[in-house]
Amino acid sequence: MILNRMEQARIRASRGFTLLEIAVCLGVIGFAIVAVLGVLPTGLNVQRDTRERTVVLQDARYFMETLRRGATGTNDLAQYVAYVWGVSANGASFQVESNYFGNDADVVRLMSRPKVSLDALAMERYWGNSPRLALGSTDRNFLHTVALVRSLAGPASEKGPNADPDRLAFYYLLKVEVAQVTSIAPNSIITENTRQQGQSYTIDQRETKETGQTLYHLEQDLYEVRVTAMWPAVPGDYTPAYKPTAAPRNQVAIRTFVSGQLNIATNLAGAREFVFKPQRFL
Repeated sequence: MILNRMEQARIRASRGFTLLEIAVCLGVIGFAIVAVLGVLPTGLNVQRDTRERTVVLQDARYFMETLRRGATGTNDLAQYVAYVWGVSANGASFQVESNYFGNDADVVRLMSRPKVSLDALAMERYWGNSPRLALGSTDRNFLHTVALVRSLAGPASEKGPNADPDRLAFYYLLKVEVAQVTSIAPNSIITENTRQQGQSYTIDQRETKETGQTLYHLEQDLYEVRVTAMWPAVPGDYTPAYKPTAAPRNQVAIRTFVSGQLNIATNLAGAREFVFKPQRFL
C-alpha cells in the first residue's frame, strides 16, 4: 500500500501542471501585462514632463540670475537664443534674430527692457527727446520680451558650435517682464521746467528736498523681474513674426526683486539698451 502511494505521487509529479493551474497562471500573467501596458504610457509621460520641467526651471533660473546681476560677460545665451521679440500693448512688436547677437551682452540688454506705460510727458522725461517715440512706437506701452530658446541643459553634442540645426532639440518660449515696484512714473517728481532750465536734476518745489530724494531713489532703484517659461514650442513659434497662440502650454514662472540702477544706454544703431547695475544706486 505504501509503495502504491509513493508510486502514485511520483506519477503525479511527472505529469506537470494541470489545465486549471495553467489557466490560473496565464490569467495572472495577462493581468500583469495589461496593468504594465496601461501604466507605462502614463509613467513615460510623467517622466518626460518632469525632465522638461527640470530643464526649463534650471534654464529660467540661469536667465534670471544673468539679468538681475547684469552679467554681460557670459558666453552661453547668444548661442541658444533663436529669436527675441518685444511686445507692446498696442500690438506693435520688434524682432531680433540670433544673427544680430554678437555676444551675451546683446541678449541681456535686449531682455532687460522695462515695462513702460506712461503719458507723453513722462515718456519724454524718461526716454529723452527721441524721434523713435512717435505714437505707435514699441517704446510706448512696452510690455515684455519673448525669446525662443533652445535648452541650455542637454548633451554636449547639442551645445554651441556642435549643435546641428537640423537635429531635433527641445525649444521653449521665455517671457521676461521688468517692472518698477513703485507706481511713480520715472522722473515724475522732477519739475516740468527742468528741461527748460537746462538742469540735470531739480526737485519739485512742492516737496522737501529729503522727500524728493527719497521718492527719486525709490522710483529708480527697485524693480520686479518675472521670468515665465512656456513649453513646448509649437510650429508657429519658429517664424520671425511673433504670434501668440492659444495652444495649451505648460508654464512655470519665477520672480525676484532687483535693487539697483537700470542703466540706460544707446548702441551704435541708436536703439535703447538696458542692463541692471545691482551695486550702483542713483
